Amino acid sequence: METVLTRTRWAVLAVAPALLLGAACASTGGTAQAPPAPQAGEDTGATAPADTDELPAATEADAEEITAVTHTFVTGDNNGDAAMLDRALCTQSLTEVDLEGRGPSARPQILTGVDQIRMLDGPGGDEAMAQVSFTYVDDPEAEPTMLALAYLREDGAWTVCAR
Repeated sequence: METVLTRTRWAVLAVAPALLLGAACASTGGTAQAPPAPQAGEDTGATAPADTDELPAATEADAEEITAVTHTFVTGDNNGDAAMLDRALCTQSLTEVDLEGRGPSARPQILTGVDQIRMLDGPGGDEAMAQVSFTYVDDPEAEPTMLALAYLREDGAWTVCAR
């Protein structure tokens, strides 16, 4: 089944994951530097497509796996754990991210939710997106920041992907 993506969906797949992946990508002189994170309510240019409700919801098993890989990604990024990031990121993202010499994130995140998990290519497909919300360890009471994150199933396992 071929995926039909609107311009908005392509923007979500390309831009929104990069916001979260930015912390995993940033490394200067062996120390991780988190990029400035969008503040709650700030327009990041990455919004969920207006027709998200028209996309089929993920199965319960897929939703559990997508939630688990999101936790692995955030924990790996927070701790600077290259092995966790290697398990969480899709192949394409891994080729774009330098995991060598990573240290803990300068601004660790607290994952507060992985919601509205939708399949981009229908039930049983290999592409999905979800609304991910997080706050920061240094400001856990702040309003959560929300963004759309893309996922790709590779070799039977879900991965976070900026594809």
